Amino acid sequence: MLITTHSDYLIKELNNLIMLSGLIPNNNEMRKSHGYEQNDFLDPASVKAYVAENGELTSCEVDELGMDMPVFDKTIDRINRTSNALSAHLMSSRND
Repeated sequence: MLITTHSDYLIKELNNLIMLSGLIPNNNEMRKSHGYEQNDFLDPASVKAYVAENGELTSCEVDELGMDMPVFDKTIDRINRTSNALSAHLMSSRND
């Protein structure tokens, strides 16, 4: 299966499924407590991940914790910093 996405939520959920595979065969309590079914897991060895940037595909590391996707982390961090700065500015202008 090939998936292309801009969704960090999708990547995080796929990473959850990869982490679930590390709990097999004793994952029943953890799996059930988070609403997963018996076969809801991904073997990290069966997953390949790539980031498209600057006209190239770059391979990303996949291990028992999931896919390391630094482009998502950088973007989320930038958006969070902008949001924090904007809200701080709005709150301070209310107090003036």
